[in-house]
Amino acid sequence: MASPSPSPGQEQLPLAGLSTAALSALDAERPMLPEKKHSLYAYAQQGIIHEEERLELKRSGLYRLLPTCLRVKFAERQQEALYEAYYTSQKQGDLVAFVVAALCLQLFCVIQYSTRGLDLHHRPAERAALVFLILAFLFNCVVVAVYKLQIVKLKEQRRFKQLFPLLVFAVQYTQFFLDLLTTHHPLLLSDAVSFQILFVYVTMTMLPLRLTVCSLLALLSSLALLIVQGVKGVVSFQETPSQLLQTSPDRQLCAAAVLYFGSWILGMIASFVSDKKQRRAFRQARVTIAMKLIMEQQSQEQERLLLAVLPKHIAGEIRTDLGAMVHGQFKKIYLTRYENVSILFADIVGFTALSSNCTAAELVKLLNKLIARFDKLSEKYHQLRIKILGDCCKFLYYCISGAPEPRSDHAVLCCHMGLAMVDAIRAVREETQSSVDMRVGIHTGSVLAGVMGQKQYAYDVYSKDTKLANAMESGGKPGRVHISATTMACMKGDEFEVEPGDGGSRNEDIRKSHLDTFLIVRTLKMYPEGTLDADKGRLSVQNEPALSTRRASQRPRNGPGHGVSSGEADFDNRLLQALIEREGATLKSKANYVTLSFNDAKLEQEYAAVREKLGPAVISANFFVLLVSCLAHGILWDMSLGTGVAYGLALLILLGISVVSWATVKRRVFPLGVVRLVQWTEEIPSIRLAWLLAAVLCGVVPELVDRVRCQRDEDRPSCEPPLFYIHLVTFLLLAITVLMQIGHLAKLLMMSGLVTLHCLLTTLVQQEVFDAVDRRTLSDEQYMAFLTKYAACCILVIILCALFWVNRHMEITSRLLFVWKNESDAQKTQVTELRRKNEELVSNILPPHVAKHFLGRNFTENDDPYSEHHSGVGVMFASMPNFSDFYTEEGVNNQGLECLRFLNEVISDYDELLDDARFEGAITKIKTIGPTYMVASGLTNAEVYDQLAGTSDTHRWRHLHLLVKFALAMQEKLKLINENSFNQFYLRIGINHGPISAGVIGVRKPHYDIWGNTVNVASRMESTGQPNSIQVTEETMLLLKQFGYRFESRGLVYVKGKGELATYCLLPPPDAAVPAPGGGPDADQQQLSSSNPQHANATGNSHTQPQQYRNSAAL
Repeated sequence: MASPSPSPGQEQLPLAGLSTAALSALDAERPMLPEKKHSLYAYAQQGIIHEEERLELKRSGLYRLLPTCLRVKFAERQQEALYEAYYTSQKQGDLVAFVVAALCLQLFCVIQYSTRGLDLHHRPAERAALVFLILAFLFNCVVVAVYKLQIVKLKEQRRFKQLFPLLVFAVQYTQFFLDLLTTHHPLLLSDAVSFQILFVYVTMTMLPLRLTVCSLLALLSSLALLIVQGVKGVVSFQETPSQLLQTSPDRQLCAAAVLYFGSWILGMIASFVSDKKQRRAFRQARVTIAMKLIMEQQSQEQERLLLAVLPKHIAGEIRTDLGAMVHGQFKKIYLTRYENVSILFADIVGFTALSSNCTAAELVKLLNKLIARFDKLSEKYHQLRIKILGDCCKFLYYCISGAPEPRSDHAVLCCHMGLAMVDAIRAVREETQSSVDMRVGIHTGSVLAGVMGQKQYAYDVYSKDTKLANAMESGGKPGRVHISATTMACMKGDEFEVEPGDGGSRNEDIRKSHLDTFLIVRTLKMYPEGTLDADKGRLSVQNEPALSTRRASQRPRNGPGHGVSSGEADFDNRLLQALIEREGATLKSKANYVTLSFNDAKLEQEYAAVREKLGPAVISANFFVLLVSCLAHGILWDMSLGTGVAYGLALLILLGISVVSWATVKRRVFPLGVVRLVQWTEEIPSIRLAWLLAAVLCGVVPELVDRVRCQRDEDRPSCEPPLFYIHLVTFLLLAITVLMQIGHLAKLLMMSGLVTLHCLLTTLVQQEVFDAVDRRTLSDEQYMAFLTKYAACCILVIILCALFWVNRHMEITSRLLFVWKNESDAQKTQVTELRRKNEELVSNILPPHVAKHFLGRNFTENDDPYSEHHSGVGVMFASMPNFSDFYTEEGVNNQGLECLRFLNEVISDYDELLDDARFEGAITKIKTIGPTYMVASGLTNAEVYDQLAGTSDTHRWRHLHLLVKFALAMQEKLKLINENSFNQFYLRIGINHGPISAGVIGVRKPHYDIWGNTVNVASRMESTGQPNSIQVTEETMLLLKQFGYRFESRGLVYVKGKGELATYCLLPPPDAAVPAPGGGPDADQQQLSSSNPQHANATGNSHTQPQQYRNSAAL
């Protein structure tokens, strides 16, 4: 096989002697996002996205005295501030409803002015009122255009949007009071009460300001109106008492105040319900958007990590195929053939001496800096780093130029890279006072580059030219760059001065290939001259900083203003911007414009089935409305027996409906039958509508009874002023408006019926009462043109239109919240799937526990590398030595591609074993080196095995038993492949156990590996083993014998670096199950499972008997 010359049984870096403290030294940066225990980021990071964020309400101050259901503020100040900003932005659209109500009042003023007429010549005040009315009308039209039609974008005008509602409110009430003071002759105490009831409600619910501000504005405006009406009305009453109504001013003012207060309470309830719904939507949106932002950040980090290991085109192809169904006879292979590619191999000469002279911490840090420097040089000289390989005698770094992006100057760039690496090692030699040097070999030819297998993706190159490039390094000289004649032919010849290299005398592969070689003496053209970068004016390598230079400025600081707090503020700012993006959202493409029903019938059905938790609260509000109406009625008029009975019965029925409606909320208080009945009424829209209609009728009937009863008395009318009936009807309309889970058209139908009924009563039943009032109060003939009974009907119709718009806007908001919740749930599903794919992809680059260390942290080459120490790990090397005889680069096998396709099938079959229930979570793939497969056991759940250190060996080393089973399963896999492909491949396996060090070298391109004496000996057990055998040391043999395995002694075998060792070969398992002392493997599995259920689930059916391995491939 034309793979790099480090043998398949190559040993690893001798770091077993490094101290645990040095290997565990981590200087990782904390994530930018907050990591509070119960923070939103913590929930999102843990993937808890199907549960709402834990809600903590404010418990300090007056909130301690309120029940939990009435606490409306978040306990965390920062979260409450974020919600206030979001809520203020979301309510900007509500201002349109407030302005529409103002336009309705102005429409009534226009009708009144046009019918009764104004004396513009003799009364300047009336002229001023008309001018201001026109200006206010135009101003409100502009406001509607700006907010509704979005003529001007105001999303960034935060301060303006906070002050603008106050301006709208001021304009509205200036026009309102100017009209009262200038155009009403005389000003009656019953004038404008209905409009004030309306404006108190819309101020509380539709003005996009804080609730405290809205409450203050509503109360102050009501108080101002009462003062104006009281002062002017009492004066008029004292001047001409015989011409005014018989009801005293005090009673009228008190009744109006009660209605204003009732409207304020209704507005408070509606605002409370709306705030609760918005807070619920805010929490859902906050979690979803936070998940989205975090997943974007993680995706970027994972993308960076992926592209650091794989070329962009390979990474994109793997991501596309992730989770897709595989069709065809062979598994997908990600290999591409490239011609005219220069391959560089570099080895540190004297590495053994360096490792013995440096402390553990110094060596690990030095290697990390060195690899980081090489990676920076590879970027500068357009090299693609392939792998880092090491054993007890070598440390090999190899890269290519000219692939995957072809370059005509690849040979020149490789030579510059080699010379820069030689210069870089000089800094190490000076810093460590050692004799280390760099030996570099370069060859040019063709390569097959890509990824083999389905696990632990690693980009590699395969070809005979790759093997020759490795031989060029082995046959080179320390401190020199050794190039082949093929590489020399790819250059113009004037870039470097060279001399004969005579590589054939130092390397057998070079001699057999009859390849002339050269050693570079010096550079004739400094980089970038002679390359495609000549016009870019790139800096030379001399300007690169020294290896030991510490770039403190590259490290984010964790001090004040630079730590978690600043990251949390940045997170909240991004989150707020994402939430505010919802401003201006519409249902245009999702729902019918008229009915507002969703175009999707299923979505409409789901919306209709939604049960509001606060529904009983608004039903109870109807009881409050009836109570306030009864109180106002009693203050104004003497209540007759019939009216009193009607109010009493209505209050009792409505009280019962209100109490029963809480059954689904307080289930423990009510009988099960009542709970089920109420639940049934809430689930069926038609029944729910009838239930709410009954509540409304309870409030309507008493007023109807009293209006029918009221008769005109020539001396003293029994229900004067009759205009207060209109005010009571307006108050009842608010009771319908505040109801939830009823569409705006259904509310319109109910309100239209109520308005029509009272208009008929006004114009037909009580026309004499209204006409009598007009005759006494409207003495001027011009006022007789617009009678009060018609003005009353006009007021009801106009208020109906205003409330229709308010109800429509409220339903749009409710439906938008529902749509956002559905989108939130869909995004959660998408985020879950994206997270799964990303984690699966990253886990195929680095082990999951290692990948978590790198994601979310910004490392520099000066940071201490990630490393860990394990006291008890099993290591296995398995290779197919005769694959090199099978590999040829001929036209019949597509220049070697079909040979590698076969190897990909073999490695992929081995990878599938890792997902087998017997081995999943217990066996970790480290890497492949050509046809050599390297795995380890005991890296995951290491803390569990460490806890079993004091118990029997069969408990602590059970993962080694699984590793042997995995090796036997690999043999069965290869046997089945041989039978199907008519080949005679064999496996040579070496296993060892003991302590190891694991870690990542390289910051720009992290490379995970394991090192130590245990790994070196396992590698030598494979390289010195026999075909179709599993070779182990004496210590491993004695341990595995406790699991019932049988061995055959090979005697003393020479092992490079260790001398002669006694080794043993595992005998094939008999047909019967392998016996195990102390209850066998099954007992071990049970004991390990009891100590760690998660591990038990991970290993699954790992106690399957060895006999079953012979049939596993066939199955």
